[in-house]
Amino acid sequence: MKGLIILFTVKHMIRKALKRNVPLHQYFLDHVEKHPNKDCVIDIETGRKYSFKEFNNLCNKYANYFKSQGYKKDDVVALFIENSPEFIALWVGLSKIGVITAWINSNLKLEPLAHCINVAKVKCTITSPSLLPTLKSTISAELLDKNMKIYLTDGNESDYTALAKVIKDESEPPVPAGLDFKSNLCYIYTSGTTGNPKPAVIKHLRYYWIANGSGVAFGIKNEDVFYVTGQ
Repeated sequence: MKGLIILFTVKHMIRKALKRNVPLHQYFLDHVEKHPNKDCVIDIETGRKYSFKEFNNLCNKYANYFKSQGYKKDDVVALFIENSPEFIALWVGLSKIGVITAWINSNLKLEPLAHCINVAKVKCTITSPSLLPTLKSTISAELLDKNMKIYLTDGNESDYTALAKVIKDESEPPVPAGLDFKSNLCYIYTSGTTGNPKPAVIKHLRYYWIANGSGVAFGIKNEDVFYVTGQ
């Protein structure tokens, strides 16, 4: 009986969401409006905390910067980053302008890493200072295009743009034409049991279904805190 109630609840939520037909970030904005000063993301390693309003501002900074650099709906950007607030803010922010993000496992090296980036046909790759050597060694092995555009989340590498130093505009970007609930959100990768990891397309609809289905099934409430580890 409990399973039927969960199924009915989730299906009802999906029907309402399909009727509304807005991209995923609009649901995040609903929570920003309701709980602007509530904790949204806490980085356990550094102790950094972001309220919903602060985190949305960070997402907007990424969105507006990449929009200013000519990135647009259906462009693909690889995220080769450890699990961090920046990882979440980047994919949420880029989704606001319709950019699809490819979520690259931060443990990959050389051939598997190159395959995941190449198969997604990315316009650029965003990485962290700690993972830059892995990315550079893959390029040195001639497995990735040496002219591929690379951004760093932060750092002082003179050859690369450190995003933390250039993102400024916190304003909410307009929703691009054609971006809706059925648009592509991101690529995640299967384990590749018969070879290299394979990308799976996750639409805004599918992510909403997974997130809300899990929330209903596990009885997650507004006051709960979710611990997320690994990637």
